[in-house]
Amino acid sequence: MLLVFLLWAGLKAWRVAGAARSLLAVEDEARALAASGLANVDANAAEALLLGEPFLAEAAMEVGLVNRVVPPTEANAVAQAQARKLAAKPLSSLIETKRLMKKGQSAQVLAQIGEEAVSFGRMLREPAAREAFTAFMEKRRPDFSGV
Repeated sequence: MLLVFLLWAGLKAWRVAGAARSLLAVEDEARALAASGLANVDANAAEALLLGEPFLAEAAMEVGLVNRVVPPTEANAVAQAQARKLAAKPLSSLIETKRLMKKGQSAQVLAQIGEEAVSFGRMLREPAAREAFTAFMEKRRPDFSGV
């Protein structure tokens, strides 16, 4: 299974999930990053991202996490073909298109970043965070039952 995110200057231009019927999963480190860029995803996608549960590539396509599903042997070629198409376009046109597409989002993104910073700072002082850090240092699984 291969999941390729083709990024062009921060724009998720094309997303290709390889391997039909394969399971996709989001690791803990990437979950917050993925979720922050997918604020308006379907409830089922949000559940999979938040719980870190694997889901089928086709399910990812249904909820808009990927644009298409291809066999794993084709995923790299498809992503590279799309990259070549972008590279053949005038850079100034791509930059302007991206600017216009994101223009209405900047105030919302900045507000969200501010809210996330406040929330993150507060959550770092919570007992659950203390337990998570202690468990990490003690090389054990955290036990959140008492927090």
